[in-house]
Amino acid sequence: MARIFFITAGDITGKIITLKGNEAAHLRNVLRLKPGDKITCKTCDRKAYTCRLLSVAQAKVTAEIIRKTSLEIKKKVKTGLLLSIPRTKVMNSLIPKCTELGLDFIIPLITERSFLKKTTKFNSERYQRLVREAMKQCGRNCPLHIHPPVKLTQLYSERKKFKKKYQHYQKLFPWENASRRITQGVPADTLLLIGPEGGITHYEADQIKELGFTPLKLTEHILKVETAVLYTLIKYGL
Repeated sequence: MARIFFITAGDITGKIITLKGNEAAHLRNVLRLKPGDKITCKTCDRKAYTCRLLSVAQAKVTAEIIRKTSLEIKKKVKTGLLLSIPRTKVMNSLIPKCTELGLDFIIPLITERSFLKKTTKFNSERYQRLVREAMKQCGRNCPLHIHPPVKLTQLYSERKKFKKKYQHYQKLFPWENASRRITQGVPADTLLLIGPEGGITHYEADQIKELGFTPLKLTEHILKVETAVLYTLIKYGL
């Protein structure tokens, strides 16, 4: 099992790294590492630290930095996903897969038929934990960023700001009522929007078009959310 742990700049003091919370518990209780064992700690700014464990206690773990390296950035374009929030089980399945595939960020979207209707019920902490676990498994260097959830109506009311922020992105919107097909994505920053199981309403589709998205037809069949996300990411976004 990979001995990779994710830290922030605040966890580093001189040549000492301190692990607490879930990362320390995983090291202590699952991997059962001991002082003297080597681990790798990574930060969101693509730095990697090879470390030797100094102490493994109940409250915290400390390690000495042996070597610091900068991680290579292989991806040249960014891919983002606006996802109408699906059932928790579907979200739990999608987060690790999107992390493995190299998706850069997710903006959880509240629509008329999304599973969640209130932003306060979105479990960001759980999903970030799933991201970290998937990163350890697949060896990814930079995290999948999960934004706070937002309502489609809010994006529409602030559409000028939204369009300016993502003006350099190609924006694609798979929709069962679309007639246009795009056979292959182009190598550019891409923003994809996937609707809920029950579909996007015509009124919402008009709002999405106003945000700059191009509707496209994926197949002749209606796809489940998880199928549509993975199919679209692989064919058009990654």
